[in-house]
Amino acid sequence: MNRAVVWTLSGVVALTVVGSAGFWWQHRQAERAAWLATRPPEPTWSPSVSAQLRERIHEADARVLEHVGDVKALSELARLYLANAYQREAETALRGLTRYEPRNAHWDHYLATLLAGYGRLDEAIVLWQRVVRLDPKYRTAQLKLAEAWLKTNRLDEARKLFGEILAKDPGESYAALGLAQVEIQEGRWAAAREHLEAAVAADPLFSAGWALLATVADRLGDSATSEQARDKANVLGRFKDVSDPWMDELIPDIYDPYRLQVIASSISATGGAERAIPILERAIQIAPNDSRPHRQLGKLDVMLHQNDAARGEFEKAIALRPNDPLAYIDLVGLYRTSGDVKAALSLLDTAVKECPNAEGVQLEMGLALMAAGRVGESVPFLERAVELQPDNPTNYEELAKAQFRLDQKAAGAETLKTGLSRAPENAGLLATRARYEVDLGEDSAAENDFNRAKKADPNEPMLRQVDEAFEKKFGRRP
Repeated sequence: MNRAVVWTLSGVVALTVVGSAGFWWQHRQAERAAWLATRPPEPTWSPSVSAQLRERIHEADARVLEHVGDVKALSELARLYLANAYQREAETALRGLTRYEPRNAHWDHYLATLLAGYGRLDEAIVLWQRVVRLDPKYRTAQLKLAEAWLKTNRLDEARKLFGEILAKDPGESYAALGLAQVEIQEGRWAAAREHLEAAVAADPLFSAGWALLATVADRLGDSATSEQARDKANVLGRFKDVSDPWMDELIPDIYDPYRLQVIASSISATGGAERAIPILERAIQIAPNDSRPHRQLGKLDVMLHQNDAARGEFEKAIALRPNDPLAYIDLVGLYRTSGDVKAALSLLDTAVKECPNAEGVQLEMGLALMAAGRVGESVPFLERAVELQPDNPTNYEELAKAQFRLDQKAAGAETLKTGLSRAPENAGLLATRARYEVDLGEDSAAENDFNRAKKADPNEPMLRQVDEAFEKKFGRRP
């Protein structure tokens, strides 16, 4: 082979190598650019943000920057941002994760939940459809998808999926609730009632089912069922969203003590006091000088009949914030339950000094003094409670009771009159006045107030006392 050919071949090889290297370098640069597009810009931190949170985010962010394709680092970044309500940053990282780990249904679910919170339901629906395909056993995603279809008026899809869920699990109350909502949208109220009755039969503590059943029964003209269902809903309290174990996995990544308190409150309100305790303990670990989680933890201990532990938490709350009237009131309530009037009075002496303008403290002092038989001393505190909060019917009721016990009948009657002018149908005030009217021999007025009180609140404690006194005085029941 002559020299010219050799040089020509060498040149071709060299150009090929250089070209390949250039292509490889461009590819690597494009790959790195695509990866870095998943890295959210760091937010502007407020002074109150946990140093631990900032440190963890800095570490995860550095790993994302340094190592292309480090999904573990990107997932930590996404979880931290999502758990701590940095929605824009979380969305950027989660979109990256859906590309780099497309078989992990968690990322689609987290992103769908985030977008649904923005009201971007059409986008969320696409993501939840993918979650359902990737993990057909994750019930929460199925329910969320069906709910999103319902909210976007895609009733056929919603009906089909809710029905499929119920076919697999006839006790799934959320699916029954969803089917009832579909029926209502289409004007089939009787069918909606059947689904709701099935929902509350499967879960008697399902407040949303009872609340909607009350509305449906009203529409169908069944006032008895409506009243019963509404009473159930009121007793059970707030609506509990469907459980979401995947979102619960983010709790260890939350560094906002207030958010932890809200989550714990939601869990405990629906019968999960024991599950809420570790969440509040985490809030205390993050913010050891915050009195609020101690108070909340104390209340959970009371619910679980752990009074010694509750007292300790309330005392810690008071020590951290001596001018917080609520902490004193919580602890006084514990003393009242145990019948320790002496301890309650001792604590309230301090509370009155630390929180002189707290209506609740003044009321509690008045009640404690009455319980101790020191009725005359209770009146100034009850009068102060009225002065501080003139719209609270309880203040008038307790002041009137004290005045009647002191035989200050005119003053008691005037107190009730003033209270009823502000709250005309308050059961406590009406029952207290009825009891006074019984003593005066005014059977007609007492009977009228008794029935008004019973209508306003059939569970008002004073009603039984009025009933017994009325029968004894007049020989008949009111």
